[in-house]
Amino acid sequence: MGVEFPRKDVESVFFFAYSATGEKFLFKGKDGPAVPENFEQAVEFSELVEGLLAQGRFKAHPLRVCPGGLGGILSGMQEMKMGKV
Repeated sequence: MGVEFPRKDVESVFFFAYSATGEKFLFKGKDGPAVPENFEQAVEFSELVEGLLAQGRFKAHPLRVCPGGLGGILSGMQEMKMGKV
């Protein structure tokens, strides 16, 4: 995507998530190639995440419903800016 990563010991790679199927795809009128390696990596990642979920290693953020529709959501964004969240 043309963004230089600030760390030299980390390789930044751009790919379409569609390639995780391992099949060719069409995106905005352009053909995307089949990449079987991306499918293999997606399977490996899914199995890893499934195990971590089963172990309870992920926790969801606390849920809070803000009254006031969209305005309530925006007030929550303001609280984030103020460091209250």
